Amino acid sequence: MAGQKFEYDESGSTFFYFLISVLGLILVPCTFYFFPADAVEDPVASKTKGKCRCSECLKKEERLRDKQSSWKGTKKALQRVGIILGWALMAALIYKVQQFDYEYANFDPYDILGVSMQASSAEIKKAYRKQSLIYHPDKTTGDERKFMKLNKAYQALTDPVARRNYEQYGNPDGPGAMHFGIALPSWIVEKENSLVVLGLYALVFMFGMPTVVAIWWYRSSKFSADQVLLDTTQLYYYFFHKTPSMPYKRALMVLSASFEFEKGHNSAITERESDNFEVPPLFKQLPHLGEKNKERPLCFPYSVKARALLHAHLSRIPLNPNTLDIDRLYLLHCCPTLIQEMVTCVAQLIMLAHAGRISRLPTLDTIESTMKLSPTLVQGLWDTKNPLLQLPHFTESTLRSCVVRGRTLRSVQQLVALLPQDRRHVLRSFTADEQNDIVQVCNTFPHVTMTVKSEVVDDDDSGVFTAGAIVTITVHLVRKNSGDVFNLTNEEDDEKAAARKRKAQEDEEKRKEVQDLSPTAALATLAVIDKKKTKWNKDMKKKSGKGGEKAKENHPKVKANGKAGGSKREESAKDNAMEPKDHVKESKDHVKESKDHVKESKDHVKESKDHAKESKDKHDKKERRADEAADESDEDYSNSHSDESEAGDADTESHREEKSMEDEDAEWERFQKGLTKREKVLEGKSKISHSVHCPFFPDDKQEYWWVYVCDRKNKKLVTVPYHLTNLVEEEEVQLKMTAPHRQGVYTYQVCVKSDSYLGLELQKDIRMDVKAAREVPTQHPQWQECSSDDDSQDDGDDSDREKDDGEESEFTTDEEMSDNEGEETESQED
Repeated sequence: MAGQKFEYDESGSTFFYFLISVLGLILVPCTFYFFPADAVEDPVASKTKGKCRCSECLKKEERLRDKQSSWKGTKKALQRVGIILGWALMAALIYKVQQFDYEYANFDPYDILGVSMQASSAEIKKAYRKQSLIYHPDKTTGDERKFMKLNKAYQALTDPVARRNYEQYGNPDGPGAMHFGIALPSWIVEKENSLVVLGLYALVFMFGMPTVVAIWWYRSSKFSADQVLLDTTQLYYYFFHKTPSMPYKRALMVLSASFEFEKGHNSAITERESDNFEVPPLFKQLPHLGEKNKERPLCFPYSVKARALLHAHLSRIPLNPNTLDIDRLYLLHCCPTLIQEMVTCVAQLIMLAHAGRISRLPTLDTIESTMKLSPTLVQGLWDTKNPLLQLPHFTESTLRSCVVRGRTLRSVQQLVALLPQDRRHVLRSFTADEQNDIVQVCNTFPHVTMTVKSEVVDDDDSGVFTAGAIVTITVHLVRKNSGDVFNLTNEEDDEKAAARKRKAQEDEEKRKEVQDLSPTAALATLAVIDKKKTKWNKDMKKKSGKGGEKAKENHPKVKANGKAGGSKREESAKDNAMEPKDHVKESKDHVKESKDHVKESKDHVKESKDHAKESKDKHDKKERRADEAADESDEDYSNSHSDESEAGDADTESHREEKSMEDEDAEWERFQKGLTKREKVLEGKSKISHSVHCPFFPDDKQEYWWVYVCDRKNKKLVTVPYHLTNLVEEEEVQLKMTAPHRQGVYTYQVCVKSDSYLGLELQKDIRMDVKAAREVPTQHPQWQECSSDDDSQDDGDDSDREKDDGEESEFTTDEEMSDNEGEETESQED
């Protein structure tokens, strides 16, 4: 590689090829992505397709379409102009590359001199002299570049060594080394352009890039991870710590003081001169505004204006569409993120209070009041209003008709769960189109079911709760549309209900006719009706019972020959002489049927007596056989007892093996579920669930939920609320809590609250029997065995040392040996 050489692009052709490649990589996918743009479906129309078409929803749809179309048209035009200019630039570069001299692609001396490959030396010299007179730089027609090419071609064909190299290697200079070029023009490294290149480098990398990074850091450092101002978060901490038990209106006041609504912190806020004469009259329509509050920053003008706009939104007061209504829509756009930040701040303060970091513990009412801000602002309703006002066309006047059987409807769920005829009765004051809109919204209204499981994960006995243990509460939520659960638009139910009603009326008429007959005939007729009828409701049973009692009172004594019945029929015949003959004929048929039925009942009684006698004889025979078999079984019992015990032991062993296999399978399934949950966590959390019917909210709101565990008896929050944003059909949420440190039975509530619909919440109690914590083992047999082995080994080493005391060590010196010998002789003399 010693002959390799890096060169800049002298002609610029390589640089142009580089630009063409880059433009091609950008223009081709962009052209396919942005064209044709007319085939794309309107996102606003697709979201509102098949949903409510009330006036407020139509206004919102038009507003969203105008908002998107205003920027969408400009964006589409800019995209098309950019793509067209890109293709034009690419075509110009391709044309420029084609105009480059052919010499940079191939060197042919015969073509340069204009001679054939069989030309002699004289012809080559003649052609050289002829063209040198034309292209010599000293001539008026001279061209330095062409003359240099001409001179190089002449040398390549006249010099024998150069000609041989050209014929063998295609290059007059012989086999040249590989050349590597840089796709940058050569003027970049030229001496006269050094200051320009250096200045451009300093401008981009020393001033431009640090400036961009500084601006980005200055802006991003003011916001949290959820794009909420850190000053706003500190404001929430201050007020929630100051007021541990905060009601709904106080929380709304704190929300309106957020610094996102102040122009010094948010440049998107617009301050108009018209606010001076439009906002004060609005105060008179809002009696509970609290504009005289002196707390800072609750008394600042931006906070009072924001609070007035939110109060007007909750009261559904119309505002000026060119000024205040625009500000109202922007405030509502920011509110969901701010409310979630408020919930997070309260939850963190509660956890800090449990840990002993702060003295004031926020109550459960505080965090639930904060959560209630979201559905009320999304639906444009106060928390004290009837949730039925969330439905289209419902007003305060129409709520008076929402009474079913003396019971006033208080929620959308109650309206959805009504029978079709009751629902039509409630909606009787609405037109057909309005009823259709109401049913459409009720069809998409969420119906959520919840199952809760509590356990101690990674424990041998997961169902036992010990003091201080980490308890995992798994909440499984299933979401369906109310229309799929209650079948709100099914006409067959109405037809079946009408048919049942007609059948009940016919049976009631027949029972009234029965009251005029004798008791025997009445019982027989009732039996016939019972055979024809499949099911009675409770009202029919009560009426039939009363009819029977009246018949008994009218006929206290009934003789066998039926004289009383006959006299009664004669009296009824005289009284009913003016009735139609068909009714008399029908009563005679009933009497005839009753006589046949009495005769059949007598035969049935006789057959039952014979059957009872036969069954008694059979029972006596079975008892005698059982006594004989018992004597034989006593003799065989002693022989078979040993075999049965052995078989029982085998059964218990097999049962233990099966149980162990089942435990292993359950453990494996639980492990697999844990892996699946970890994979879902790594995938991230989606923000798309179901669109909410909220005509007074500026954006397309998605259904979100809060899931948490609380103790309502002590008004405490137990777990941090989990914000569920991806409940499409079903989802599983895990909450962790620490079991109480004292033994006893505790009851907690698992709560699920919607942040989009007012009054939509679920609650389920969980009972936790906390046992004493297991004692920490202080004795470890395995360690004792190891220590006993070490002791025995140490004893063996001591005995070995005693045995080796009389022996000489290989490390003993001569002086030590002489001293030992002297000691031994002295001891012998003694």
